[in-house]
Amino acid sequence: MFLRRSWNSSSGTRSCPLSVRASELREFLKEGPGRVVDTVRIGCKRLLVGLVASAVMGAVLPQTAFAEAEERPAPVQAPAADEGEGPPKGPKIPKTPPRKYPTNSPDPKVTYDAAGTTLDAPTVVHGTGPELSWPKYTQGKGKGKGKGKGAGDALVGYQLHRSTRPDFKPTGATLVAPLGRGATSYKDTTAEPTRADSATEIARRYSYRLLVETKDGRLLASPVRRVGVPKAGHTLRILRSGQSDTTLSSAEPGANLDDEKWLSVGAGDAKYGTTRAALKLSTSGIPKKATVLQAELRLREAERAAKGQLLELSPLKRQFTEESATWRKSGTKTPWSTGGGDASPAVSDTTRQGDTYTWDVTSLTRQWAKRPSTNKGVLLKAADEKAADESPTSSATRREPARLLSSEAPDPAQ
Repeated sequence: MFLRRSWNSSSGTRSCPLSVRASELREFLKEGPGRVVDTVRIGCKRLLVGLVASAVMGAVLPQTAFAEAEERPAPVQAPAADEGEGPPKGPKIPKTPPRKYPTNSPDPKVTYDAAGTTLDAPTVVHGTGPELSWPKYTQGKGKGKGKGKGAGDALVGYQLHRSTRPDFKPTGATLVAPLGRGATSYKDTTAEPTRADSATEIARRYSYRLLVETKDGRLLASPVRRVGVPKAGHTLRILRSGQSDTTLSSAEPGANLDDEKWLSVGAGDAKYGTTRAALKLSTSGIPKKATVLQAELRLREAERAAKGQLLELSPLKRQFTEESATWRKSGTKTPWSTGGGDASPAVSDTTRQGDTYTWDVTSLTRQWAKRPSTNKGVLLKAADEKAADESPTSSATRREPARLLSSEAPDPAQ
């Protein structure tokens, strides 16, 4: 006599018939409920099946199953071979030798003074790392075959390395990913974000190097690219494209200085007098549904000023044209209401001299992202320019203005 029932585990596995002989069941009932009587294989899982006794013979017995091991594929038995033919032979699968990367060794031989490629400044940085890009390596003239001139310079692939040290030497431990020779971008997803309890949004910074691997085994290192990452779940979008900027000079009120690779801000300059910078960044790259948590305007110093000045940032009330704006006019025909730019009397933020000048523009950016028509740009000026002589003659009283990199200047490597 057999009792049969279909069993389903709580994990949703398929039904499986369980058979118990009547003699075994009677022996089981004598010893009381809860006894584990058998180990069975159901599908791909090995389970311990415990039977709970029932007082009525012939009834379907309730059961409880406990998972014992993780899911494993059921064994497949090979068909028997014909007599005299030996063991069965399957199709031959060609083996592809794994690609070798010399820098996987603990101490790769890297060349730092040869021309390789350069990592572009990223415009999108996630908590887990930046979205990196670079121009394709084109120095090698060889095609990677034969022994002709330049064959050793042929591109084999790239290797991306990362470290927390500002200037590091690539090792096997710093390798993020080996990349094919056709790659020109990579999204890092393994960096550790800034701690959630950090007082600043970006407190953790990484250094990246891209190695060019050539056919003759050389590894050409790019300059270091420093990148700060935000907190987990946050995305930093750096707005570089669409920037408009120019310098306004009181000593040359009719001159447009847009061709210069610097922006001048300060008072007391021997040639330009009092200078201000009009600047505008497009916020079209900010997603409409995004929440702006923090926004900063950062400008790097082009020349070291002997005496740094406190610089103010205020929103402009009138649009300006980069190629024609002067101290007197915002464009070709439209004059400023006040010489030097029509700015709001309310100062949004101030900063002092440093390698990088930083202003908080969170409130302004939120407004611009919500209502793009209100974005007319900002005006940078010295906080104490009124106290300075417009045309100083004594070098002892002259103060040097801040010189900042403009959009016409090449992007720095860091």
